This record gives sequence, C-alpha cells and structure tokens, in this order.
Amino acid sequence: CEHFGIEMPYWTVASGGTGIDQLVRYIYNVKDFLRPQIIISYLPTLERRELYFETRWGPWTLELVEGKDTRVFLNEELIAYQAEKNIAMLDLILKDIDSTFLFSSAAHGFEITDYINSPRFIQRPHVPEQYDVARDGIHAGPNTNKIMADRAFEFFLPTITEKLGLTNKN
Repeated sequence: CEHFGIEMPYWTVASGGTGIDQLVRYIYNVKDFLRPQIIISYLPTLERRELYFETRWGPWTLELVEGKDTRVFLNEELIAYQAEKNIAMLDLILKDIDSTFLFSSAAHGFEITDYINSPRFIQRPHVPEQYDVARDGIHAGPNTNKIMADRAFEFFLPTITEKLGLTNKN
C-alpha cells in the first residue's frame, strides 16, 4: 500500500507452526470468499505436516502426540508424495481463481519445478540468512524477518506490479 500509494485489501490466513498441508487447506477454504489475485508464502520444510485431533487440525511434533505416532511423516517418499499432492491441489486452486503464488522456502534445495512447471508459481531462491533469533533461540528474529520480507518484496515487485496493473505513485 505504501509503495503504490493506494489502499488495497489484504488478508492473512497464516498460522504459526504449520506447513503446506494447512496452507493448501486454508486457501481452499477461503478461495471463493477472498478470491486473492496474489498469495504470498514462506514455506517451511516439507516434512512439517498436520494431524487431525478430535477437535481440530494441528501441527505434529517428533514425539507421540495424543497417542499418535508421527514418525511416518519423516519418511522421505511420503514427504515427496505429500508435497507433490499439495502442490498439485494448490495449482488447481490458483487456476480456478486466476491467482499467482509468490513464495520462498525454508526447505534447502527445494525447487517447485521438481514437482510442477506452472507460471502460477514464482519462487524466490532460498537465501539462508539469520541476523538475530526469536525468543525461542531457534527461529529467525524480528530483524531477520524484516530483512527477508523487504528482500522478498523487492524480488516479487515486478510480478505484483504486473498482476495487479499498478504503477508506483511515490
């Protein structure tokens, strides 16, 4: 909004600790209501999955969760299968609503073209940078996230400008 000097609607359907399973499910659930022209995401590692609990979907951990053994999610063949299935579903959603998916991924070596060659997906190369850490001592901190977001915006700016038919008012 600041860059183009206009107001435009935007929403977040993000949820911490989730993965591509939940991302695709969320987009599927809001696509007809929001009809986003552009979807922006930072994909976590592909082995991050969700499990259904009695009252909700939720992220899994490496331990037993409520009596469920989650180690099946670490099988490399299943990870590749799940990733391909989710990407194919996401591509169908993007096609249906004429949307573009702009993203980068925490999965080192992940390339969307390994799964699908579609103009609806635009991937920013993974750049492993960490200038500060979050309170948990593991994840990127606020300064790192700001730098990553600014660099992603610059990378995706030509696509955003073209897709939305905008010009810089500044």
